[in-house]
Amino acid sequence: MLTIAKIRNVNIKPFWYNRLLYFIGFCLIAHHFYILMKYAIDVPWHDSWAFLEQGALDRSLNVNWLFRTHNEHIVLTTKIYYWLFLLIDSLNFKHMVFVNFFFYISIPIVIALFLERRLKIPCGIIFIPYASMITIENISWAFQIQHHFCILFFILGCITIDTQKRSQIMSPIFIVLSVFSFSYGIPFLIPYILLCGFLYFTERNKKYIFFILIVLLAFVLWVQLAKNSITSNHVNSYPWDFRVWFSFF
Repeated sequence: MLTIAKIRNVNIKPFWYNRLLYFIGFCLIAHHFYILMKYAIDVPWHDSWAFLEQGALDRSLNVNWLFRTHNEHIVLTTKIYYWLFLLIDSLNFKHMVFVNFFFYISIPIVIALFLERRLKIPCGIIFIPYASMITIENISWAFQIQHHFCILFFILGCITIDTQKRSQIMSPIFIVLSVFSFSYGIPFLIPYILLCGFLYFTERNKKYIFFILIVLLAFVLWVQLAKNSITSNHVNSYPWDFRVWFSFF
């Protein structure tokens, strides 16, 4: 019966140019880092201003603000991150840009480590498009860490489910953090639930049903919080609305 463990044993030899692709990707990432070193300044930009409004970010953490939507998103992890930075570094936005960049490059690194060490799949190519300047805002805006949290937690949730250790319980927790990091954590629930279903039918282990129930409860909580806190005038689209999936795909 096919399982992730069996897939992992497949031996795929790395292509000869894999290391060259890693080197090119590293050079591109180093170039972006140089640009940040030269031009990053300690000034809030774009969405960061919303956290500086009255009743928002404060040293005495406002729990209601944590779960309040930012536009149509619940960015709980980003708000906690900003609060910690306020306490530790007085909200230095230049430093936050560099932390955001670290999380940005951590995503392809985590993917590469998993694919190459666990599945033996060469993936140096992943760093080339990821280092593109097309999405420069993901590199230069401190607030874009909301996206990186969402994607990184989803990836970690999928990776940690591939283990028989106690750390496997972290898998649904990572997915819940992804959901409460940005709105497309909600569509991410679909592949995760399908993965849990696949593992349940192949391994006949009820813990995967438990994992599904945890993330579904997170989804219900997210919907209730979003409904109660969205105050903007634009039309909101929820996961059961076709427009959400048309936009996503």
